[in-house]
Amino acid sequence: MQVTPRIGGRPATAPEWIEVLSPYDGSPVARVPALGPDHVASAVAAAGAALSRDDFPQHRRAEVLERTADLLAERAEEFAVTIARESAHPIRTARAEATRAAATLRHAAAESRHLTGDLIPSSELVTPPPNHPGGGSGERLGFTLRRPAGVVAVVSPARFPLVAHVLGPAIAAGCPVVLKPSDRTPVSAIRLAELLVEAGLPDDWISVVTGPAAETPLVLHPAPAVLLFGGAAGEGPRVRQAAAGKRLLLSFEGPVPVIVGADADPGRVIDALQGDISLYVDQSLHDRLVAELQDTIAARRTGDPLDEATDAIPAVAVKPFARLTEAIRLANEANENGPGSQAAIFTSDLGAALRAARELRFAGVLVNEVPTFPLPVPMAALTDLKTVVVTP
Repeated sequence: MQVTPRIGGRPATAPEWIEVLSPYDGSPVARVPALGPDHVASAVAAAGAALSRDDFPQHRRAEVLERTADLLAERAEEFAVTIARESAHPIRTARAEATRAAATLRHAAAESRHLTGDLIPSSELVTPPPNHPGGGSGERLGFTLRRPAGVVAVVSPARFPLVAHVLGPAIAAGCPVVLKPSDRTPVSAIRLAELLVEAGLPDDWISVVTGPAAETPLVLHPAPAVLLFGGAAGEGPRVRQAAAGKRLLLSFEGPVPVIVGADADPGRVIDALQGDISLYVDQSLHDRLVAELQDTIAARRTGDPLDEATDAIPAVAVKPFARLTEAIRLANEANENGPGSQAAIFTSDLGAALRAARELRFAGVLVNEVPTFPLPVPMAALTDLKTVVVTP
């Protein structure tokens, strides 16, 4: 099956195609074109033209996102099968991702309606001198306007193929997008882009470029104002240097740190584990948790991701700690995943949970839950504030 992305509304093809293979059995899932620098340039130009028209107002963006969420909910099973085939996520996990993506789009639509500025009290504005044309009373009106930051370039990771957590906030904020999905899981992203256009998004507001030769030209292109980059851990220094001068949000793939306090329920912790996890376990609970974890994983069923009985098998590394301070330090030192990453703590001690929330240097900290979803991109990062002062 050939899956063709679109650039500015037009199908993008190339002489060479890339095979997308199932990680489960190596079977072919789809073929996507191996696009390159010229395609990236065309995609960025289309996004820039869309931005400059300034003809896609806030209420319409919200309507498109809501309609896309409706369509995604209607076709959730179709998307779940695609996710399971190209990523080998068990079908039950893939369904949860599709459902969560629809909810993320609805959230973005709601937030879009509230992207407003603020009034600035007259007392906070500098009082003009008496001979000022506006008079010396200081009776002036100040307010801020939110404007889109500009074109958003996205390089998405394989872990979350359905990139609603990026596309939803960007569109809500009024930013056209050029998306480079992971070469391992591009089909879900292409299908979501198609769904957005079907829901009414102007076709030059979302362009998708596929293939390894498209990534570096997109990262280096000077036009996008924002770069959202997700990829392999350790790529941070390279990307920061390449994207100097841009607004940069990084979220790399890698182990999620999870702190397990002495008062945690091992069964609850183990039931929550998904994906790539680094467990930092209080030494008093270490041996018990490891034994239960081994038994649980041994009992889980592996196999065809489309089989309803197939379980998700987490990749877990377990390290003991003596004090919470040590666990927080270890988690922070191991964080190569950038500011978009998450951490977690299992404990019934509110003080310990609040301390972890304050001191863990992560964008999100979950309490008594393991991060299994990407954080939506904060819309404040995708808008600029302009201050306006009116003198009567």
